[in-house]
Amino acid sequence: PRADQRRNEEPVKAELEHRPPREELERFVGSAPGATFFHTHAWLDSLEHAFRGFRVLWLTARESGSLAGVMPAVRIARGPFSYLWSLPFGTYGEPLSRDGRVREALLAEFLRLARAPGCLDAGAVLFRGDPPARIPRGARIATEECRLVSLEKGFDEVWNTQWSGKRRQLARRGLDAGVVVRSLESEEEVRRFHTI
Repeated sequence: PRADQRRNEEPVKAELEHRPPREELERFVGSAPGATFFHTHAWLDSLEHAFRGFRVLWLTARESGSLAGVMPAVRIARGPFSYLWSLPFGTYGEPLSRDGRVREALLAEFLRLARAPGCLDAGAVLFRGDPPARIPRGARIATEECRLVSLEKGFDEVWNTQWSGKRRQLARRGLDAGVVVRSLESEEEVRRFHTI
């Protein structure tokens, strides 16, 4: 068999790396199809700084020593227990890879970590592709949706008629904590926002 055919038949090994080299990660994420702001150190570092008990983990797959795929995750400590999310708050935690075998290996490693003793719940927010080919017993697949909402009739119309009471309650928590929502008014504000 040809070398590339043998490579496609070999199993891919994904593993947990707590702190892979930052420059290597940024280079990989910057060139990976499907990468978003939520895959960057800027976002993940901000989660660790903002939320006590959040610890960023990286699942990585390497071929010949170079990154072939990554999947960020956050372990959320609650006493002796934890939760594992890729990623929390419904943000994109999709495994990044150009190879379906690598994607499957990253998801399999995530599911392995989710079965660890003390992990009460785990979830991966997948917006692209299919769920993993092999789902272990006890794991579940939940379909979520992301949609655009027309604000033609104003935000109050959406707030009062399209949002559930639970969503309004969650949004009010942010407002009560001092979160301010406003439109960006200049190109400089947009630039500063994207720098974050």
